[in-house]
Amino acid sequence: SGTYSISNLPCGATVNWSATGNTTFNGGNATGNSVTINNSGTEVITLTANISSACGNFTRTKSITVGLPPLSDGVTTVW
Repeated sequence: SGTYSISNLPCGATVNWSATGNTTFNGGNATGNSVTINNSGTEVITLTANISSACGNFTRTKSITVGLPPLSDGVTTVW
C-alpha cells in the first residue's frame, strides 16, 4: 500500500482518483487531495488524479511499480 497526495490545490478544487490493475482504494475512498492505495499483485499501475476547479479541469498521472521485485537467482556472471 502507499499514500499519494496533491498539494497546493486551489480553493474549492475536487480530486477524483482512479488506478489500473488490481488496485483498490483504502476504505473505498477515491476522492480528496490524498489517497491510499492497495495492490496485491506485482505490476506497473497508473494512478490518475482528475482535478476539477474554477480554473479548469486537469489530469495528472503517475506510473507506480507495486509488489515484490523479482528474486535474483544468486548467480553472477563474470566475463
